[in-house]
Amino acid sequence: MLKSLLRYLTLSLASLVIFASLVLTLGLNSTKYLYSETGILENTQLLLLAVSFLFFVFAVFNPKPRKMIPLFFASMTYALFLRELEIRDIFPNVPNWIEFLIDGDVKHCTNAVIIAIPLIIAVINFKVYFKEALNFVFSTQFVYLILTFALLWCGYFCEKKIPNPQYAELGEEIFEILGYMMYLMCACLTEYKTRKISD
Repeated sequence: MLKSLLRYLTLSLASLVIFASLVLTLGLNSTKYLYSETGILENTQLLLLAVSFLFFVFAVFNPKPRKMIPLFFASMTYALFLRELEIRDIFPNVPNWIEFLIDGDVKHCTNAVIIAIPLIIAVINFKVYFKEALNFVFSTQFVYLILTFALLWCGYFCEKKIPNPQYAELGEEIFEILGYMMYLMCACLTEYKTRKISD
């Protein structure tokens, strides 16, 4: 039931995003307010990642003994959120030290450490987490994860290969928002399944 609902919801939202973007682009012949760093698509991506992060955190706090997989994805979601966040564009008066921590070179080191911690713990407990990882690879969540990175790659391809900058950026943002929709589905199912196991 939940899988079907998520599938229909994802397809509906994806169709709406593509249709609305095409109508606005063709009808108004201007897309900057859609794909700019403070535009509709970029802010929607941040919202999708924030909600995904919450679902993965909820999965971590479900009373289940093996938590490193949802913790890893919560860490990765945090890194993706910072990747998409342009703090100075959203908050022009933000202090320099906050911008340095969130948007400067230090964020790469912080992200690497945060993502490495659950991986190291999982490697130390290899026998326990090997089966967990194998179950995840053959799950619906993993399919959504593959779709996520396939769509993000399509966005990267648009950015690099489409000669018209306007349509290159629009294509990149549309594919990214679709990718993050798939990612949210992965997060929802992860939280649901960990809660179901805990029950």
